Amino acid sequence: MKPKLIPMIAWLASVSCIHADILVQELFDGISSGNATIDGAGDTATSIGMTGVWATHGDPGIFTADNFNVDGFTLPGLPSNNGVNGGVWNNTASWASNIYATRPLAEPIDFATDREIFFSVRLNNAGDTAAGMGLATGGTPEDEFVGAGFSWNNARSIATGQNEAGNAAYISHGTLNNTVATVNGISDVIVDGVYGIRAFEPAGSVNGHGLLVGRITISSTGDDVIEIKRYAENATIDNDLGAVSWTVTSTVNSSMSASHLVLWVNGSGTGQLDAIRIGETWTDVTGVELAGPEQPALAGAGVSGVTATGAQASVNLFTSAADVTLYWDTVDQETGEWANSNVLGAREIGPVSGAITGLSPDTRYFYRFHAVNTAAEPVLEAWSEAGRSFATSPAGKAVTDLSAQAFSAFEVDLFWADDFETETGYIIQRAPAGTGEWATVGTAPADTWFYTDRHSGLTADTAYDYRVFATNEAGDSDPSNVASVTTEAGLPLETQLLIHFDGSLDGTEYTLGDGETDLTGTFKANGTPALDGGFAIINPGNEGGADGFDINPAFFGDLRTQNWVAEVVVTYQSTGTGTTPVVMDVQGDCNVRLRSLEDDNVLQLFYYNGSAALQQFTALPPAGVPVHLAFAWDAGSTTLTGYVNGVPFGSISNGPFATPAPAALSFGYFARTGFAGGGRGVDGVLDAVAFQTGTAPFDPESDFLILPELQSYATWIGGFPVGELTAFDDDADGDGLLNGIEAFLGTDPSVSNGGGLAQVSTDGTVTTFTHPMASPQLSDVTGSYEWSPDLVDWYAGDGVDGPGGGPTVSIPSVPPLAGTATVTATASEPLEKIFVRIRAARSGG
Repeated sequence: MKPKLIPMIAWLASVSCIHADILVQELFDGISSGNATIDGAGDTATSIGMTGVWATHGDPGIFTADNFNVDGFTLPGLPSNNGVNGGVWNNTASWASNIYATRPLAEPIDFATDREIFFSVRLNNAGDTAAGMGLATGGTPEDEFVGAGFSWNNARSIATGQNEAGNAAYISHGTLNNTVATVNGISDVIVDGVYGIRAFEPAGSVNGHGLLVGRITISSTGDDVIEIKRYAENATIDNDLGAVSWTVTSTVNSSMSASHLVLWVNGSGTGQLDAIRIGETWTDVTGVELAGPEQPALAGAGVSGVTATGAQASVNLFTSAADVTLYWDTVDQETGEWANSNVLGAREIGPVSGAITGLSPDTRYFYRFHAVNTAAEPVLEAWSEAGRSFATSPAGKAVTDLSAQAFSAFEVDLFWADDFETETGYIIQRAPAGTGEWATVGTAPADTWFYTDRHSGLTADTAYDYRVFATNEAGDSDPSNVASVTTEAGLPLETQLLIHFDGSLDGTEYTLGDGETDLTGTFKANGTPALDGGFAIINPGNEGGADGFDINPAFFGDLRTQNWVAEVVVTYQSTGTGTTPVVMDVQGDCNVRLRSLEDDNVLQLFYYNGSAALQQFTALPPAGVPVHLAFAWDAGSTTLTGYVNGVPFGSISNGPFATPAPAALSFGYFARTGFAGGGRGVDGVLDAVAFQTGTAPFDPESDFLILPELQSYATWIGGFPVGELTAFDDDADGDGLLNGIEAFLGTDPSVSNGGGLAQVSTDGTVTTFTHPMASPQLSDVTGSYEWSPDLVDWYAGDGVDGPGGGPTVSIPSVPPLAGTATVTATASEPLEKIFVRIRAARSGG
């Protein structure tokens, strides 16, 4: 038999000798001695088919000499110039869609004559960059062009305006004018220019290096067809043009005479572009010689159905029928001796598949198909892509030596042995001790042996079981041993700060008064507030920024892992215009604000969890009256709850808040660095401020520090936006509960509450019911119960009053538990029906 002929897949011969049909080439090698704008740059030693110099448009920040050279090893295609500085990179720091560069061609390319041309370009859209190249009739916005590139991560297509084309290869054509329009109700969609996306790969296909190869089939009488395909790093370029699977296609009917090469790069990432080629053939722009009719070709090798012991591999056979063998090993043997094989025999052109068997779990295997043509001599062969591998499932192996240690009431540290080879990460599961009710609470990256379970709903002094799995693309390992742990006991909330403004102020230095507390030793003023009779007068218009007070939260450590509550009694005069005055703020990411940007009449509870701004709203208490505002953080459930006059108005829970300003904890203004001014403070008076920390749950019935214990009805109703409906017998919210009843119940008189009493049980003699109840009660409001057998006649629930000679009912007053009173009414004899109501009275009026 004659020696086998092994065709070279990547042709590395000199471009000038072999590829005589290259029309345009720019490798940017040696184009400048250092980083500089491409504007004004001209020929290099590797330039072909261009004249004049480059001109930038919109921004000169397309820079040269970033040494984007891959030399044919990581990215396929023709090599660059062996390490000479080359390529262009994004120094624009802008998403402006009028940024591009053009250079004249030595000979125009006519789109009015039937022909076929190919192009290729190496791109890198890392970060948030768009980049590409094409052909244009000139360099002005009115000039026509066709081209292709890689998009930003938030790119929108011309067709829908949706953010559906991010991080993808795309085709663009039209004019160089960066026109924007409203598409399907979405404004500012780019509908023309080099960043206007006509057709595209699925979003998220590429965010990094790639070789973009394209074909333009020019028609003198009909549509011109533009097709592109992206090759990733270490991919093999097709050697059968008929088998190329173009990933994006678009059409344009153009008769232009393309006289300029155009390239573009913009965005905020460090995107790059290198090695532009336009030629007559596939080989001109890729360096790959096409296979002959008897030369087999293999491409698209992949695996599926991977288990701990086997997998199914597949590949596409092109050009010629062949005898196919599948090889695998734990080492990439390239075209050498492979340890294992599966002889698949003679196969026709098309999909070929075979089983890979006898594998070990948690092991990486390389594989490759080999084909030898079945036609007459000469004998020709081909290999599928090199470097293809997969990892078997870790099933059958288990994570070992898992241990758990309580770090706090809300944190548990886990440790295990990292005995796996192919894991992509670890899965952490938790269950209440002894229940077996497992839930995933976190993941850890590969090659780690430690995880801290925090911000996942842990509670103090509670027993938990943990287990850990290793995982990779093929599946999960067996579970680890179970490690049990009990979280630390919750620490009572400790008063860290309690200020009634009875001290003295010298500049920003505050001296504590009698009964005041500052365990941090950092309480100080900001701006120029003034003290007057136990009040702090603050005015955000003063020179130097908003007035207010703050402490340094570094004293507490990580506030995300502790329970805390911040309080203030404030009388504000106005809420500003176009601003959101901040009443209290913790580390720039948790605060209470006196309006939103959309609505002047709301009180806003806000926090930022690192990716999303989360908000709750309630009606804004009226200006000019004292109001107690508070918000409390529950670290175990990562929940923030807001309070108005001790009444909760909303909670937010979506992970721990972020801490971009760990030195800021403020009252009366926004102390986050860079945000203190601009009207972010309160215009008004502070009566008291407080801050507590601990790990025990916060109880709004007993744990507020500055909520007046004996608040009057007038003060209480003044803290709600009820307008002129402040009378005891008014029903400001129209829910059937008079203001006085709501004062006794502790419910919000400005928001419909839907009723007060709820029956629990009755047997005709003993009736149990519940209702909300304010704690503490207002100083001048009392409540009592009445009963009725028929909703007509009502009697006091004192065990004495009742119809003559008839039954009586005893309904005692009871203290509330967690804001709810559970009351038992006892009748002197069984009743067919019993109705109960609350009567509220106000002393002195």
